[in-house]
Amino acid sequence: YVLTSAFSYIQQNTMAGVSQTLTLTLRREISEKLNRLPLRYFDRHKKGEVLSRATSDLEKVADTLQDSLSQLLTAFVSIVGSFIMMLVISPTQTLVALVAITVSLVVAGLSVMTAMLSSVGERTREIGIKKSMGAPSGTIVAEFLLEAAFLSAAGSAAGIFAGVAVGWTGCLLIGVPYSLQPGLIGVCLLSALVTGAVFGAYPAKKASLLRPVEALR
Repeated sequence: YVLTSAFSYIQQNTMAGVSQTLTLTLRREISEKLNRLPLRYFDRHKKGEVLSRATSDLEKVADTLQDSLSQLLTAFVSIVGSFIMMLVISPTQTLVALVAITVSLVVAGLSVMTAMLSSVGERTREIGIKKSMGAPSGTIVAEFLLEAAFLSAAGSAAGIFAGVAVGWTGCLLIGVPYSLQPGLIGVCLLSALVTGAVFGAYPAKKASLLRPVEALR
């Protein structure tokens, strides 16, 4: 209990420091932005609206950021602790599970890459029209990266929903209380987003390198 309380205090203190540091940076940037604004901006906007954006909105951002970072850190520590316990109990099974997880991530990433390459092929003319109208390559890359990340997140959300449903049903049948960990769900979604972005980088880059003349043929 003493160690748990100590680590909890360290975690809360660290996350509060990180969130307040980021909030301070945002406050300085907002202050610099306000100092550069012309006087007619303050004539058109109420003082309360400007103050609300500089104070209340930033406080909400800081609170949300602190809670989110705490949940992510808790989930990360839980995953690392579980992995260490698995290694202590059975190193062989742990390595097998690790290989299976890695293979699953690679297969899922390749599936996303294949789907995005197919999308690039089907939307070649659309990409050509956008580039001929002046769309920069960075915009094309960002569009396909967001699409890949959304595709991965949607698949992850479906898997999480199915897993929660099966786990809740199993616990209900055997009479065991079901415990849901929002932090772990957040880590799963974050992993899916990163996987989608990594494996969607090549299709996005390929789409951005298309020449408008060739794409419009």
